[in-house]
Amino acid sequence: MKRSENRKALPKFLLTLLIAGVIGGFIGALIGQLDRQIFMKASANAAYVFGYYIVPWLMIIDAIVILVFCLTLYKQAKALYDSWDQEDDEIINRAEAK
Repeated sequence: MKRSENRKALPKFLLTLLIAGVIGGFIGALIGQLDRQIFMKASANAAYVFGYYIVPWLMIIDAIVILVFCLTLYKQAKALYDSWDQEDDEIINRAEAK
């Protein structure tokens, strides 16, 4: 990575670090204030609800999004390959990269 790319990425990294710190601090303060048993029961219940009701739908949505993305890339690569005149290596290189 070049130095200018690192400088461009630094604000996003710092923002991510700040957000993660705030979330972690909030969760840590919450655990410190609540009784451990109450927190364990609440987190177990939340994990059950998330795993049983939400994850199956997320898996279906994920499969559809990945399928659409892959088909789009495939169609773009096929169009590049069809336009290839057997001479220009740049076109076939771009098609292979996709």
